[in-house]
Amino acid sequence: MNELLHRARRVFREGAWGMLWWFRLELRRGQGLLTAGLFMILLLLVVGLVIQRHGLPGQTIRLIFWLSEVFILFQAIPRLALERRPEEWRWLYQLFSAEGELLGLWLYMVGLSVGGSLGLWLGASMLWSYAPALMISVVGSLPLSLALLLSAILAARAEASYALSAVLAFPLLLFPLLWVSARERPPLQPLLFLFLAETLLFFLLFPFVRHD
Repeated sequence: MNELLHRARRVFREGAWGMLWWFRLELRRGQGLLTAGLFMILLLLVVGLVIQRHGLPGQTIRLIFWLSEVFILFQAIPRLALERRPEEWRWLYQLFSAEGELLGLWLYMVGLSVGGSLGLWLGASMLWSYAPALMISVVGSLPLSLALLLSAILAARAEASYALSAVLAFPLLLFPLLWVSARERPPLQPLLFLFLAETLLFFLLFPFVRHD
């Protein structure tokens, strides 16, 4: 029992350091987070200008909000797997155990998802005079983000590009996107169950890709 608790503490500690490693790596690259942030600002300004001049029905704005969420996440999430150099993966393998590496990547993805959804929610509230409930925005972004990460990992394993990653992600994105955009206050339980299922798939799938 003590050995199990010690191993769990070690994995969580490695996961926290792994999350910081991914964050520092993205800052060192200097383009991923900045590109996603600039894309979000441009999207908010353009859509806000269209709403101000022409006016759009609430259902249309809601659909635009969630499509914007997907496009912003697509700027930030797939690059975690698709734009890593071989030496960066080797550093990661040497610094962390398989469990700590997985947890660190998952935590960083969750952080990106929550940060992106909060930024879009705040900008839409100010510039579009519309935003879904904050909890819906945050929870709805989680299965979208993890679907993009899973597809990017498979595309990277096949040495493919963003195009294949987008094609692989489409079936996983379809249900949560339709669920949140079809109604003003969708129940959150299906989104949480989907996120948990994708998380299980991530922790089961990625070790095989890692060892290969």
